[in-house]
Amino acid sequence: MHPLRSRRPATCVTQRRELRRRVLNRRPSGRAWSTSTILLTLSAIGCGETPGAPAAPATGFVAVVVTVNGNGTDPDGFSVSLGGRSVTLQPNIPTTVDAVPPGSYALRLRGLAPQCATNADTASAAVVAGDTAAVRFVVTCYGAVAFEEAVTPDNFQAVYLGEDGRIVQLTTGAGRNYLQDWSPDGARVVFETDRNGNLDLYTVRADGSDLRRLTTHPYQDEQPHWSPDGRWIVFHRTPYQSGPFEHAWLNLVSADGAAEKVLLDTLHRDFDPTWAPDGSQIIFSCDRFGRIWDLCSVKLDGTGLRSVLYSDGAQHADWSPDSARVAFQSFAGGQAIWIAGVDGSNAVSLTPGLVSFDFAWSPDGAQLVLATYDGAGGYSIERVNRDGTGLTPLTPIPDAAGDGRWSPDGTRIAFYSQRGGQQQIWVMNPDGSGMHPITSGPEPKFHPRWNPRARPGANGATVVAGASPAGADRLAPLGLPAMREPRPWRPPHGRCARAAGLAIIVMPCGP
Repeated sequence: MHPLRSRRPATCVTQRRELRRRVLNRRPSGRAWSTSTILLTLSAIGCGETPGAPAAPATGFVAVVVTVNGNGTDPDGFSVSLGGRSVTLQPNIPTTVDAVPPGSYALRLRGLAPQCATNADTASAAVVAGDTAAVRFVVTCYGAVAFEEAVTPDNFQAVYLGEDGRIVQLTTGAGRNYLQDWSPDGARVVFETDRNGNLDLYTVRADGSDLRRLTTHPYQDEQPHWSPDGRWIVFHRTPYQSGPFEHAWLNLVSADGAAEKVLLDTLHRDFDPTWAPDGSQIIFSCDRFGRIWDLCSVKLDGTGLRSVLYSDGAQHADWSPDSARVAFQSFAGGQAIWIAGVDGSNAVSLTPGLVSFDFAWSPDGAQLVLATYDGAGGYSIERVNRDGTGLTPLTPIPDAAGDGRWSPDGTRIAFYSQRGGQQQIWVMNPDGSGMHPITSGPEPKFHPRWNPRARPGANGATVVAGASPAGADRLAPLGLPAMREPRPWRPPHGRCARAAGLAIIVMPCGP
């Protein structure tokens, strides 16, 4: 290369800097300003440049978005590592990273909350100078689930995972607080607590505020359920602590605790009440017809008492959402979930030859989810059609899983599981796919209950045009790690009663 030509660029740069300094120091007016502008232009031409042409770009851009599915979110957002840089991302909001040197990059998504999961937390981007590479991560998050947490064997607390992804402590202090039911508007939960020495009923708002005590009786108040119109809560009251289950009766208390009344009388065994979907009747277990015991129903004013059906040890009854059928637990021929017409006709066991318990109707009433025990230490959650067909295991054995509950839109099932050695709350699709935990920590979790106002698909998907997904929208099942013989942890307050001749045996629920 010619030596003068090799020095020319440096000389041009020096000359142009000096001219620019002189021009900027002059007053920007008149002929002097015009002359200076011409001098700068001529200098650029003399240095081999075209006036007004931009310099060629040396870097590119990466546009990243985290598309969040499900009805929950991650309150703290996410972060992604890119070429040694950490970039903060908010759900469904595209973020552009600039000044990225050309090349191939591996992006890693970080900071997922326990309630969020993704099929792939890494993605690749090929950056070209002057261009934008688009990357999309797909994450599924869940919320609007309340559950119990065992801090110690004598201290249970109710907790709420909101749709905003934040954990709300619904109860605090000493004692056992047993989560029971949501108000129909999703604003409050009712729970039992022994903080006063016996079980009383309280309600609290979903944000943990406005704690209200509903009952103050020295006996045990249990199994509260909110009426469909939100005005009343039905429950049973019994004097037993840990001794014989001699008698119990049904009570109604107003949602604000201002009014309370006995529904029938206090002379029998009336327990496990639940509401008909239209709120016109209450179904419960009773000994009023010379047997131990029947499933009975009664109107809210105490009239219309009748036997729906008799079955050995029938209890935990619940109407189907369309009011056409009733499901219940019975010990006739072995502990199992049965289903019958509301007049008691066509009763059939849903799991003949298999122990089953703890069931829940799907929102459309077409199916039920229930827990089963194989008699050899194996527990599973299974799905079955309302006519008893299609019994399908959803969780594998060994896995101590239970408390399956449908989301309000019927697209997910929440449950507890001990897989991995810690009992957490999990969610899955109704076919058993897409399992992942939504809680973490060493304390056992159980008794999940969806907020009835949980919004299906609350997160809108904001997608970068032309982006390549980091993973499929459908979550893949997680592998089941090897684990010891499952031991389902059950809260000690859970009792089931069974008839043995004319005696009543009180025992833990489940097999």
